[in-house]
This record gives sequence, structure tokens and C-alpha cells, in this order.
Amino acid sequence: QGWGQPLAHLARDLRPQPSPRSNMVAAEVAGAEVLPADAAAGGRSRWPGGGATPSGATLKSVECRSMPRKQQRIAAAGDATLVAGVPTQDRMRLLCEAMIQRKAARCEGTRCPMCWFPVNSSGTNYCVCSQMPALQFRTGARFLVYMHPRDWYNAGDDAKIFLNAAPASTELFIFGRPGDDERLRAALAEAEPAGLLLFPDKRALTVAAYLERCRGDVSGELRSGSAGSSPLAPTIVVMDGTWNNVKQMVKHFSRNIGPDVPHVRLEPTELSVYARTQTRSDGISSVEAVALLLRLLGEGEGTCAELVRYITVNNEALRLQKPIVDAASDSDG
Repeated sequence: QGWGQPLAHLARDLRPQPSPRSNMVAAEVAGAEVLPADAAAGGRSRWPGGGATPSGATLKSVECRSMPRKQQRIAAAGDATLVAGVPTQDRMRLLCEAMIQRKAARCEGTRCPMCWFPVNSSGTNYCVCSQMPALQFRTGARFLVYMHPRDWYNAGDDAKIFLNAAPASTELFIFGRPGDDERLRAALAEAEPAGLLLFPDKRALTVAAYLERCRGDVSGELRSGSAGSSPLAPTIVVMDGTWNNVKQMVKHFSRNIGPDVPHVRLEPTELSVYARTQTRSDGISSVEAVALLLRLLGEGEGTCAELVRYITVNNEALRLQKPIVDAASDSDG
């Protein structure tokens, strides 16, 4: 079953109509250049989507080398010096750790730890947590968000919505942060055999095959959507980052963290409600993909629709506030 009909049912009336300027404001508030939306189910630019904005208006992505101010900040970060003489296989780890340290120093204490909007920008608090209260997931689903450091503390990111929607059952892991791989590995070991990675590669199972893998009685309970948590509630690994970054993260995950964790695929055909500029008309965001997966696993319609609505809450916050640019943010995204 494709993503078109289920997603249309979830989000038909929730789709915002951002203007080109609103997309630029979204990127500025996020503290990043305009990027394609989340990466894709099958080769888009961000996971799991990439497509034209709902209004059909798009902004072209700007290459890093064409941004002189960003190039200056990259040079000031000292990354070239940091990796000088370091073996190739160790460079990415050092760069990620350095990026994480810079973001932590810059954002902790100035951004809301849940929604990641500024809490004191010229005396104004932009936090939107009160508009995204915790939801009740009758499937008992857990969410393990594995995020690239470039998206950490980015107010325009959508996967961070799980921190509000499911605070008691969401854990955030940053790619390259010391200790996070070990924590993620332990969380997956606890979840066996119900853990899954939502990612569309050649080895990915259909949702039906995943349910079958989880054995008849339990998968039947998930399909029927019976009240209360399943004794084998799904634990969903949500990859978050640009498509190129996610491909690298999935390779690392499959080799070093969860080699036996099944990959599950979906087939999106609906436009995304995500606010960022996209490059394909059939892409959807991480939250939308998970909402559809949850619906197929028996989650309540109202919960799935509300989860998608939280994207529009975040979009509105990005569009309505004046641009808030962190002067040091461009080097880290």
C-alpha cells in the first residue's frame, strides 16, 4: 500500500501554504541556509522527503562554496586544522564532536530543550511547547531519534517534535556524540524483537512483513489497534538529517549499532506539509512518515492526525516570528 491515500486521510486539511518569503524566514529562524526538507524514501535530498512546497513555490538551494560569510565561519571554526594529519577514517568523528561542542556551547541555555526555539531573543520567548502537548499512543510506541549534529537545535527540524508529542517514550541520540551509540545499542537490545529502522533501502521489509516477523499474536494485536500498550510495542528508529548525511548514518548504524534491526519501508506519493523548501513533489517529512507507519500499526486516527498537526504548529512559529539568526550558526547548519 502506497503512502498517498493514508497520508491524504491524515493531512488533507492540515497543509499550510507557505510563500517563498515564509520559507526563507523558516530557514533564518532555524539558523541555517535554505535546505531541502527531510530526507527521502528512496533517494530524495532529506529523510524521508524532498519535494515542492505545497504552494508550488520553491527556493533554490545555495551551495556552500557560494556563501562567503559561511566560508569565513567554517574557516574560523578551525576544522581544517583539527583534521590535519588525522587518518581519513577518523576525520568525520572529530568533526562531528567539534560541531556538537560548538552547538552545545551556543544553544544550551538559549534554546528551549524541547522545541528548540529561542527562549530569550531580545527579550522575547518563542517557545511553542504549550501548543504541542504530549499525546497518548495506544500502540505503546517508542521513538529513538538518531540525528545528525547539523540538525540538533535547529528550530526548523521536524523530528524534534517527538520530544513534545511523546516525551516519556522518546530518546534523542546525536550522531558522533560520545556515548550515544552505546545508549542507542542498549535501547535496541531492550526493544528486541520489536525494534525497526524506518528507512527505504533494498533490505527493507514491508510493514506487513515486519508485523509477521514480530509473530502472529502480537502483530495481530498491533493491527487491530486494541487499547493499551502491546506487550511487544514497536520501537522506531527515526533517522534525521540530509539525505547524504543519513546514508552515512545508516551505514554506521547497520555496521556498528543495529546490524540485526530490520529496516521498514513506506512508499510516499503525497505532498509534504513540511515548511522547508523541497525538490520533489512526492516527499514527506520524518514525522509524517512515522505517523503513517503508526497508523498502519494500529495507532488511533486522532493521535496520528494530531502528530501531523504539530508540524503545522512548528511551521506557523517559523513563519510568524521575525527572522532570528544566530551569528555563529551557519558553519554548523
